[in-house]
Amino acid sequence: MPAFHALSYSRTAYLKALSCELLTRLLVPFADYFKGRDFAPDVSQAWNDSDYDKLASILGSPDSDTPDELTEALFLITQTAQSVNRERLVDCANEAGVSLDANDCDGRIALKFWLSHPEGLKDLYAENSVNKARSFEYFSSEEEVVAPFHLPSPKVIELLQKNLCVWFAKHGRGEGCKIQVYPKGHEVWFLLLHGDRFQRVGTWEDGNLGIIGYRPDKQDVVVFDSMTNELRIHAGTATLRELYRSFFGFYLFGREKYFPGINKYTLDPILKDGSQCLYCQDVPGIRNVQLVKLVCECFDKVRYKISLDCKDMFKVLEGHTKHQTRLLAASFSFQVTNSHRARNLIIKPSNVALYSRDEDSSLIEEWIKKRGFTGKTNTNTICHEQKEFILEFA
Repeated sequence: MPAFHALSYSRTAYLKALSCELLTRLLVPFADYFKGRDFAPDVSQAWNDSDYDKLASILGSPDSDTPDELTEALFLITQTAQSVNRERLVDCANEAGVSLDANDCDGRIALKFWLSHPEGLKDLYAENSVNKARSFEYFSSEEEVVAPFHLPSPKVIELLQKNLCVWFAKHGRGEGCKIQVYPKGHEVWFLLLHGDRFQRVGTWEDGNLGIIGYRPDKQDVVVFDSMTNELRIHAGTATLRELYRSFFGFYLFGREKYFPGINKYTLDPILKDGSQCLYCQDVPGIRNVQLVKLVCECFDKVRYKISLDCKDMFKVLEGHTKHQTRLLAASFSFQVTNSHRARNLIIKPSNVALYSRDEDSSLIEEWIKKRGFTGKTNTNTICHEQKEFILEFA
């Protein structure tokens, strides 16, 4: 679970919105702890303001005796209420048979969900964690997509999970691993929950310096796209990304090298085609594309890295050849027809693309492919009329 934060549920107004009846049901299993902190409201009648103030003070100042189960419950309830789309939250609660009222706020819905079906709320929180992953490394298969992809069976997931457990234990990341599968259209998202390396931190209790040790949790994401036959991985280290690339290739398709570690993205069109690479009129839904930042490695008498953030990147790059300058990263800004908010894209060769995966992500992906940033499209096919349009609006 991520770091403990108590800002939301240590506010009196937030606790009042949850209702004393639901809070009482949540706190009853921890009655001894709250009694030790001088909090024992009369459960037979409504709480007064001082009761809410007292509870807010206790939750906002956890001590070493605070039950881990209470911390987990408060964290999951609050984070799910704040980060999960309300419609999704209501749908999942209804599916679990939770009794809801029309005027329930998100926090109250999440609390009811936890009280009646805690595992369901945990799954919803994990599902939402998958959607937050933004930076991926891509691995394309050299095989053609010839048949519909079928979800791996529970037995296959169990075998994959078991062998990952062995690897994590052998490499100092603790025992155990859990894989959760989320089909999303032509994609299948795999959330991998496991331990990180053991850590120790200093503590200060009652005027004395101490040390506590703990093993943080980690959440990695692996996505298989059956439309493009590629794997994309969100993980903290290159070692883990390589592990997932080979393991998922083997357990999904029978070959460790089904997804070879080949390059997915290139920034060559920027040096090769100049401002032509920003053309977007052949992608309906995108109004304009701008190159807003470049990170380059330059080779002169010495090698050095520069970051360019100016109005005319292409003019700055004039005089540089492909052999004198290597582009390490490029940031683009997109204007789409159905929104006033700009969409941002960062490409870092050879396998990293960073952008929000929302309803406009397919437009960005189409533009990336058409302009040759995947290394599969010939950008020289852009006609003269298009070049003039780009130069006018870039």
